[in-house]
Amino acid sequence: MNIRRYMDSPKQYAVPTDLGAGDSAEIELFALFNEEVLAITESTVVPAEISVSYDLRGDRKEAQHIKSVRLENRNACV
Repeated sequence: MNIRRYMDSPKQYAVPTDLGAGDSAEIELFALFNEEVLAITESTVVPAEISVSYDLRGDRKEAQHIKSVRLENRNACV
């Protein structure tokens, strides 16, 4: 996962090593923000880039998804 401008590098996650046909897995995503996030003075919606790399029958595949994420200002209580 990566949120440009507010993260210095993409965050990588450990995932199940093997999923069978019809199986699914849920992965909680967390972000490590840089100090730029402290400059937000009002609620801001930013794009989060989510990429998944996987092997399917010996071939390396990648899927990407963009999800909108709301970042609150540095003084907001959520």
